[in-house]
Amino acid sequence: MAKDLMSSTKVDVDRFDGTGDFGLWKTRMMAHFRILGLKDIITDFKLEKEVPIVRVPVAGQAQPTTEPLTEFVPDPAKFEKLEKALGMIINSVGDHVLRKIEHCVTATEMWSLLDELYTESTLPNRIHLQLKFYTFKMNDARSVDQNVDDFLKIVAEMNSLDVKVTDEVQAILFLTSLSPSYDQLAHTLKYGRETLTLKEVVSAVRSRERELAETSKENKGPATSLYTKERGRSYSKGSKDSNGRGRSRSNSKSRVTCWFCKKEGHVKKDCYARKKKYGDDGPGEAGVVTEKLVYSEALNVDEQRPEDVWVLDSGCTFHMTARKDWFIDFKDNGGTTILLGDNHSIMSHGQGSIRLNTHGGSINVLHNVRYVPQLRRNLISTGTLDKFGFKHEGGDGKVRYFKNNKTALRGNLINGLYFLDGETVLSESCNVEKKFDKTALWHSRLGHMGINSLRILSGKGLIDRKEVKDLQFCEHCVMGKAKKLSFNVGKHTTVDALGYIHADLWGSPNVTPSLSGKQYFLSIVDDKTRKVWQMFSNTKDETFMKFCEWMTLVQNQVNKKVKVLRTDNGLEFCNTRFDNHCKAHGIERHRTCTYTPQQNGVA
Repeated sequence: MAKDLMSSTKVDVDRFDGTGDFGLWKTRMMAHFRILGLKDIITDFKLEKEVPIVRVPVAGQAQPTTEPLTEFVPDPAKFEKLEKALGMIINSVGDHVLRKIEHCVTATEMWSLLDELYTESTLPNRIHLQLKFYTFKMNDARSVDQNVDDFLKIVAEMNSLDVKVTDEVQAILFLTSLSPSYDQLAHTLKYGRETLTLKEVVSAVRSRERELAETSKENKGPATSLYTKERGRSYSKGSKDSNGRGRSRSNSKSRVTCWFCKKEGHVKKDCYARKKKYGDDGPGEAGVVTEKLVYSEALNVDEQRPEDVWVLDSGCTFHMTARKDWFIDFKDNGGTTILLGDNHSIMSHGQGSIRLNTHGGSINVLHNVRYVPQLRRNLISTGTLDKFGFKHEGGDGKVRYFKNNKTALRGNLINGLYFLDGETVLSESCNVEKKFDKTALWHSRLGHMGINSLRILSGKGLIDRKEVKDLQFCEHCVMGKAKKLSFNVGKHTTVDALGYIHADLWGSPNVTPSLSGKQYFLSIVDDKTRKVWQMFSNTKDETFMKFCEWMTLVQNQVNKKVKVLRTDNGLEFCNTRFDNHCKAHGIERHRTCTYTPQQNGVA
């Protein structure tokens, strides 16, 4: 009865197409084989059964006293099970996989081939899986259950390759992979228990995930789309409260995302990765910087009118706008015909410059902007930016235009269009009176004269007293008074003659040869006695031979050895023959730094 029930049980197993998880598919198939009683067929290569040999007694012959003999005969039941297992495997794989195993005769052979094809037990694969396991990090964009599933999948793949990892090690690695929002939980689990299991860690992380989700719902306001900052302070603008106030301060940065590193918890100004790459001051902004402004960090473009924002457009030939009130200078130099996408043409009526407050805190000037009254959008031509040498980079809905590593413009992708991350500075706010520093002007005119001398001239009536005030910092004066540090005096004591030798080669192939045809002379100085030897040669190649002659002569005369030789890095001294000779005779080599003849001043 039980056997009939098992044979009639039908289990649907998804087809393996070669791209899914082979380990899970294999586990389901083995479970199905067990239900149908076919597990032994997959691992048992023998299709025979052992039966005893029946002997017929012969009259008049003595019967042998040995043990009963057996023999192997084909087992029809095993053949039937083998056909069932073969059919199950064929029906449980896709066409792409079946073509690779259809030549197999038995289910055992087919199962073994699948293992070889999709269970890579090579050393590179084992190394890859273990690196993936030990460097696993939780993905904040996925839920805890999805992260656990990814982690357990790696563990299952390692188990299939006989790479065993204890449950405690799994728990520790998963605990260390948690994101910073789970730091308090990780600290509690680490120091509050004697042992740790993966089940306990996963359960605690799931509970913490639910708490964070509930807290996020409670703290989420109806309208928090405008975020501004000024001098490092953060403000949050939202709906009015019961007292009618429309602005409230918020010191929380937990939901703020950094534009530079794409991580939460801080803004671009405080980004450690940005400071590490560009320094504390960050990348400079392109254009004429005149003042720092309070700016919107995440202004929702939908809250602005289309005629108030700029679109970065790769299809337009010029910068164009319909807002004549934005121009800081305007020239009515005739019209230009502009062809639109529907083959309709409109005319421009002059051009000029417009100031933009890009969200880096600086004011940039956009030149050669066409005034097109019939235009409904303000367009920045990316082709024009490229023409003037601006490069761009982007990704994740952001784009940045820069030149000489200085950011000029940034854009955000919204509804398929890149909108300028910034706004126009109205001409009224740009008409700032330029106040020249008359003190700095007289300081520059009079050859960077000091403030005391300027006051003397002012006292004599040569300069208006109102034009002489405290002198601000002058970078040119600082640079002019700067000087290089001098070289330290080299101090060393030579005990004996020939203990320290200075050598240098003088001359040039362009000088007039001497009467004997010499154009070079080798200068050798003993550091202890200051004895000087001069040896003349025709070419630089003779330097090594001349030095060997001198060394043999002098060492024989004073009965002492040359210990240290100091030269420059000329090829007449730095070659294989010279180096081998010094090594053979135990001479230590001292060489000066490249292009610093001051270090070889003795010779």
